[in-house]
Amino acid sequence: DVKMVCEVQLLLINYLEEKKKIHKLYSILREQAFFKMVVSDNTQQKQKDVKDLRLTEVLNVGKEVALSGNTSNNMYKCSLDTDSGLLGMEGHDWFGVVDMKTKKPIWNLDRETNFGGQIGSFGQQTHQWVTINGQKYVSLQTARNKIQMFKVVQSRNNGYQFVEDNKYELVYSSNKGADATISFCDFDHDFQHIFLVTDFCVLEKRAVQDINAVISRIDLQERVSDSTLRNFRLSADGKYCAIGGGGDKPYFYVIDIANEEQMKLDSSVLTSTYVPCFINGE
Repeated sequence: DVKMVCEVQLLLINYLEEKKKIHKLYSILREQAFFKMVVSDNTQQKQKDVKDLRLTEVLNVGKEVALSGNTSNNMYKCSLDTDSGLLGMEGHDWFGVVDMKTKKPIWNLDRETNFGGQIGSFGQQTHQWVTINGQKYVSLQTARNKIQMFKVVQSRNNGYQFVEDNKYELVYSSNKGADATISFCDFDHDFQHIFLVTDFCVLEKRAVQDINAVISRIDLQERVSDSTLRNFRLSADGKYCAIGGGGDKPYFYVIDIANEEQMKLDSSVLTSTYVPCFINGE
């Protein structure tokens, strides 16, 4: 006798549709695993050793550019705006811009001359290339208590003009009167806020769109020294900052800006602390 066993499945239509989706997902995952293996086998490249890199001189400002207005041999900060190819350079009482393509100076600005000497050293690490609502600016401390922003406007002949925007002019005042000082400054990564160290003892946070209003203020436990170095740094996410004590100050600060908490770290070895930074911006 011949016998046959038959299996009959009764499936709800909703269950059947979900089962089809699971089968499709499973096939995608198998393909993904396969292609990952193929790509990892074929595209793995040996990392280059630093010794294999070749550095080529693109611009020698001292030899190739005739700067005007800079009365000091010191240059404290240089930064390149990669979008426009403009090089900003910050001296003692001077700021200038060089076009990397033409190797010619295209703009310079004299700043308040009492940025150093007996009064103190500050304001030499302040310029930044900033983008606000798609518009490129260069931000610069132009006086002891003032930061100004200049629009970078490209002209018809592919040149550039720098036009002051009074909307973003920051003027700091305090009970110190004429001695009110912006010691250090920095922007967060998306240029929504500007952070100031004022009078060497206070950290302030301000919104760029309302730049003369203080959002938060943290009094440092102990004052820091003036410096021509970059002694104020923000983390990449703008949540933390580090402030170096400067000359004859064996301590530095790490501050949680959001929670307004500060940690003062003292060294038993160092006599001064300079140029703090966050590794990888973190």
